[in-house]
Amino acid sequence: MAVDVPGLVSVIIFYVCILGCGVWGSRKSKKVENKCTGPKSEISIVGGRNINMLVGIFTMTATWVGGGYIMGTTESVYSPSQGLVWALGPPSYAICFILGGTMSIILGLSSTISIIISAAVSILYTILGGLYSVAYTDVIQLCFVFISLWLCVPFIVLSPAVTTFSQSLPLNQSHEHSWIGQLELADAGKWVDDMLLLALGGLSYQALYQRILSAASSAQAQVTCFAAAGTVFIMGIPSIAIGVMAGSADWNQTAYGLPPPFERGDAGKILPLALQQLTPPWVAVLGIGAVAAAVMSSMDSALLSSASMFTQNIYKTTLRKRASDRELLWVIRISVLLVGLAGMGLAFGDDSVVAFWLLSGDLLYCVIFPQLVCVLHFQRANTYGAFCGFFVGLLLRLLSGEPVLRIPPVLLYPGWREENNQIRQYFPYRTVAMLSSMMSIIAVSWLLDLMFNRQLIPESWDFMQVFKKNETEEDEEPDPYEEMNQVLKTKL
Repeated sequence: MAVDVPGLVSVIIFYVCILGCGVWGSRKSKKVENKCTGPKSEISIVGGRNINMLVGIFTMTATWVGGGYIMGTTESVYSPSQGLVWALGPPSYAICFILGGTMSIILGLSSTISIIISAAVSILYTILGGLYSVAYTDVIQLCFVFISLWLCVPFIVLSPAVTTFSQSLPLNQSHEHSWIGQLELADAGKWVDDMLLLALGGLSYQALYQRILSAASSAQAQVTCFAAAGTVFIMGIPSIAIGVMAGSADWNQTAYGLPPPFERGDAGKILPLALQQLTPPWVAVLGIGAVAAAVMSSMDSALLSSASMFTQNIYKTTLRKRASDRELLWVIRISVLLVGLAGMGLAFGDDSVVAFWLLSGDLLYCVIFPQLVCVLHFQRANTYGAFCGFFVGLLLRLLSGEPVLRIPPVLLYPGWREENNQIRQYFPYRTVAMLSSMMSIIAVSWLLDLMFNRQLIPESWDFMQVFKKNETEEDEEPDPYEEMNQVLKTKL
């Protein structure tokens, strides 16, 4: 496929604008650092706890409205085996807030080059400015995504290859299945599992609390979350519309031809394919720019949150307790680079956007969410219970298998099926792992608390010194502000 030079130039201009915004954000970050009397690393991680409310709403929304969100939603609606009932992103992420390679298709570039360019731009401006660069680039990216995708919808609807809207309602023309989809009783377990994974797993996402802690007050943080719940739902509507139109399109009238994308295994690329085949070239370029913006808006958040957790919770707490602020800033930058390279490597492995989207929240839901619930709502939760729950949740999840990572299942739950020579679980196995982890935390914490406090086992066996600490802290006056800070850090 020949490279689309005008389209390539347009995307390069877009990337330069994003990078320029990131550099501007880094300069603002430097100014705040010079005025900051506290730790300098806090500027990179939580923006000095003084991010503007409007910017906070944008960056909170952009963190969730990524490439997986817009492309995964379109893929679900388009796929004859799923449909609208399986497009769980918009409702589940709205619940989450209320509770607390695509350029290759349109531009003619190889997917490898496309992934490398997007990753390089995200890594660079995240290293330069930390949360300030991420937040301010999110404003531009989210506006571009919203305007561009909504602009693409009428062009796709009016495309000669797409039937009229009234005709597209009954059938998905690709396989004569309703685009709304069907939810059979045998599939209900998987549907519930996916919904809970996205909704509750999102509550364990460190980037959520990074945005909350960047707010100037608790009231501002609440407003940011509630506003983001509405905007993230609205941002999913264009993806649903594009999925419906792509499902009703006669692909034989396009240059793509037959068989349709689903039969060729291109369902994961249906959004950029629809933009390329069903819209004029200039509209397609805007659409692919929107996808690139969405990808970067989530990638930079993931990079910064991962680097922040490693720096604060592992490097500073365990490896180098007396590390200087300058040293911590360099650790964050190096971590951003390493995490970005690792994520870029994973992106080469699978064509299904939905699969990666779900996988990204999988371990959060199975392992981290039980820890979060117990540390907030179970007073007796302790380190022993946390370790046990972590091990149980991780073990059960791994034994259940993972097709994306080619891990065969050892535990076969009721209702499993063999599809394309791979065993897939339709029982809510992730929820089983999550509940087992939570019960392990509660049971082990309660049991050891009882045994140590009643001196049923020697105090010398408390090798983690959990209960010795409790005894020494009883005489100290608790600081409510410090307690709240410790809770909100949500350390593993």
